[in-house]
Amino acid sequence: MLFRSVGIDELTTEQLREWLEMVATSPAQRGTGKPFPHPTPDDRQRRRHTANAILSTLCAALNLAFREGKAANDAAWRRVRKFRDLRRVRVRYLSEEEARRLVAASPQEFQRLILGALYTGCRAGELIAMNAGALNRRTNRLYVAPGKSNWARWLALPDEAVGFFQHLAAGRGEQVPMFVRDGGGRWKIAEIQAHMVLARKKAGLGNDVVFHTLRHTYASYLVMAGASLLAVMKLLGHADIRLVVQCYAHLSPDFLADTVRLHFPKFMASGAGASREGREVSIAASRQANASLPQRTIEAPVPVDERGSSRYWNGDPSLANPAAIAARRWESARRGQFPQRLTYGRLAGKI
Repeated sequence: MLFRSVGIDELTTEQLREWLEMVATSPAQRGTGKPFPHPTPDDRQRRRHTANAILSTLCAALNLAFREGKAANDAAWRRVRKFRDLRRVRVRYLSEEEARRLVAASPQEFQRLILGALYTGCRAGELIAMNAGALNRRTNRLYVAPGKSNWARWLALPDEAVGFFQHLAAGRGEQVPMFVRDGGGRWKIAEIQAHMVLARKKAGLGNDVVFHTLRHTYASYLVMAGASLLAVMKLLGHADIRLVVQCYAHLSPDFLADTVRLHFPKFMASGAGASREGREVSIAASRQANASLPQRTIEAPVPVDERGSSRYWNGDPSLANPAAIAARRWESARRGQFPQRLTYGRLAGKI
């Protein structure tokens, strides 16, 4: 570090600004410790995001030292400003074909880790710390202990993942690691990074694919399948929905669009664009344009409750949008399809 031998009281704003610029312009290290030879604009944006994150951690440590009386003044780091107006870098996630290639290119011991990340969206550290007792065999839910965000959570598992985790946990004590090396013992982060470099090369994937990409893949497919961003936030273990909105909202085929187009009032007396039928045609065209996005379809009939709302979605993304559900219920009440006593406020409170 540029000022590792400098005392806290000797730190200057100029030193901190020089260090921040150095971090932002230094190439990222990936697994083997070798930098990217030709950084792209996205790489540079990521480095600035990384520099801001490291500065936040450093300032938190310096502020703690100041509160504990280890520093006489905090003005030096209070004057330092993060990089501003950073655009959000495109999230890299794997297609289904890429994910299968990565699994096939990995040795069996590493395959288990890759599948665990794809099925749960867990961070590498969360998978390493997971024990066999994390699987509730009665409910087939997986407990993820507090990690980076200090939030514990229970995860519902896809059907394919239930058998996978049952097989991993079979015959193991509750405190035995869920994911172990073939030689025994827990994985280490450095080992995961090294295996990922070899696996992605064998699978023909680029350097932008890292182990954390599997977490992005999990979240991206949930959003594209119609899951609400709030649900994705809970499943990922984030404390704030803003990060989920920034990263994944553009992948949602119906993010606020259906509600606005279908329920916005008419201001023109005539014209196809002003009629409800015209708006429905517009929505149908929009959904057809999004048909190329991966979607998960449920073949079985969709159960309907007493208010006429679907409890499960059947491939129509708008059925998974809580705002759209509340708006449809309100529209049904206005038309007299069920008792008028159900006000919009009550309906919105039930989603």
